[in-house]
Amino acid sequence: MELLKSDKIILRPLAEDDLEMIRHWRNKYSSNFYDESYITKEKQREFYGRFQESSDFFFIITLKDGNPIGTIALYDIRLDDRSATLGRFLLLEEYRNQGFATEAVTLVTDLANRIRLWKVKVDCKESNMDAIRVYERCGYTKRPITCFEKTNHSYDWGKPMIIEAVENE
Repeated sequence: MELLKSDKIILRPLAEDDLEMIRHWRNKYSSNFYDESYITKEKQREFYGRFQESSDFFFIITLKDGNPIGTIALYDIRLDDRSATLGRFLLLEEYRNQGFATEAVTLVTDLANRIRLWKVKVDCKESNMDAIRVYERCGYTKRPITCFEKTNHSYDWGKPMIIEAVENE
């Protein structure tokens, strides 16, 4: 994958050397994501393995001098309906409100157009107003949707789930 460039930033593909850096960032800014759980080194490696086998695009956002300042991705690419999701978007706090986020979203949206996707969706927490403003500036429109979610915080993810069948009498 080639580098994506704008006047201010470069998007370069994720490399294995980036894993610890983005794991640290993801844990630091976990409240901006639906899954706020702590990312272990093992979970990060599993993610990277799945990413390598997918058709997803995952980028490190860098300044022109190569300094990494965030991440962004185009994933869940579906050729049957020519759609994908834009996300895994994180910008370090000290680089916000300077136009970098808008440029990153624009570059990834342009990539989606080049690979002839018809629809790109964004899932974003309603409380993440900074991200919502960026998406709106880039032409994304909010549509009403009802979303239900249940989180089971008591489940021990280290043990396999056992489902028992109960016979009706």
